[in-house]
Amino acid sequence: MRAAGFEIDRSEGVVVPMPFVFGRSALSRIALALNRILVRVRPTLFGFQILIVAKPRPTLASLLDAARASATEKMPKVLELPQEKMRRSA
Repeated sequence: MRAAGFEIDRSEGVVVPMPFVFGRSALSRIALALNRILVRVRPTLFGFQILIVAKPRPTLASLLDAARASATEKMPKVLELPQEKMRRSA
């Protein structure tokens, strides 16, 4: 994920859906509880799936776009600045 340009916020293991395998029985509840404990200990080994919450890192194009937008926003202020100084000195 990091190599693809994402920053990982958190990852967690997802438990096996035991009630779908064994039906809603005492065995499935015991197996589900055991699986929850094992997933907390080693999520990559005992997790049915791994859930990853990630956000994209800024790309060069997005950084350049943000810089251009900021410069465009500040440009009128910079151009007005010398004229105001000239008016004050006159």
